[in-house]
Amino acid sequence: MIFYRLVLVIILLLITVTGNHGAEADAISLGGKDSATMVTDSAYLKYRLDSMEIEANTLARESIAEHTQAHETILPVIGVMIPIIFLVLLGIVIYRRIEATRVVRLAMIQNGMDPGMLNTSPDENSRKYGALRIGLLLAGVGFGLLVGLLTTQVLGVSEEIAVFSVIGSALLGGGTGLILYHRMIVKMDSKG
Repeated sequence: MIFYRLVLVIILLLITVTGNHGAEADAISLGGKDSATMVTDSAYLKYRLDSMEIEANTLARESIAEHTQAHETILPVIGVMIPIIFLVLLGIVIYRRIEATRVVRLAMIQNGMDPGMLNTSPDENSRKYGALRIGLLLAGVGFGLLVGLLTTQVLGVSEEIAVFSVIGSALLGGGTGLILYHRMIVKMDSKG
């Protein structure tokens, strides 16, 4: 604060050396004192510095108010636009997939092939052990969540890192469950 006032005093002194028309106008309005006495008068300098400081503070407050108002108006717009964009992109992907399947079917018909070949039935093993696969996946994710939560509580990890730790351990547990499922299926198929 003192530094700013010192800088403003130096600026005012430089203005008076190069010709101060504002001080002459202020001198006329402040009782007709001559400009030399007004510029060197400490009360007058304090008045000028205070008025400049008030003006600078007002401009700063207005700038901050405009900045926060811009953030307050743009965040809800972004919050609404993200789901809309996601749904539009999802619709485009689904449409392109349906269109690609249609084109392949038409090409198969033109070449004399049976388009029913595209409708392959799922493998018998996937139907047979579907419940086992889902059960092991969910058990792995649940175990991973439990391990992640306990680890973050015991180690006292900050909240930002705790989220990634819990998600990572849940994914690791789910992946482990799917690997276990694959090994079990391979053993079952080799026996029977």
